[in-house]
Amino acid sequence: MSLGKLANKDVVKVAPTTSVAEAARMMDLKNVGCLLVMEGEKLIGVLTDRDIVLRVVNMERNASETKVSQVMTENPETLEDSLGLSSALQKIRGKRFRRFPVRDQKGSIVGIFTVDDLVFLLGKELSVIGEILERERALI
Repeated sequence: MSLGKLANKDVVKVAPTTSVAEAARMMDLKNVGCLLVMEGEKLIGVLTDRDIVLRVVNMERNASETKVSQVMTENPETLEDSLGLSSALQKIRGKRFRRFPVRDQKGSIVGIFTVDDLVFLLGKELSVIGEILERERALI
């Protein structure tokens, strides 16, 4: 199955000039841990809840005065939507990020793939395998 089908399509985007306080409210409202920072249709960064804690709260910056562009992770690594799960895992292995914007062949952002989504997917698959094994055992 390709990343285009697995990636979460409900990405939340923010402008680089948005205040960190407003970005945090958006994260809370949308129940997400990261925002894609966009200039028009161009992805320029990712802002995570961790970025806010380490680069704003920890540094005692004023979240209302600090702009997203000042604390975001610039030039985030992206994945192509045509990648299969195995290929995607190879690409993200050893990376220090847990969230990866997904691009289509034209370069447009079409979703986000997270390690959390992967763990959830694997858990569902293991559950199905467990049910199959349980049914087989009952037949013995």
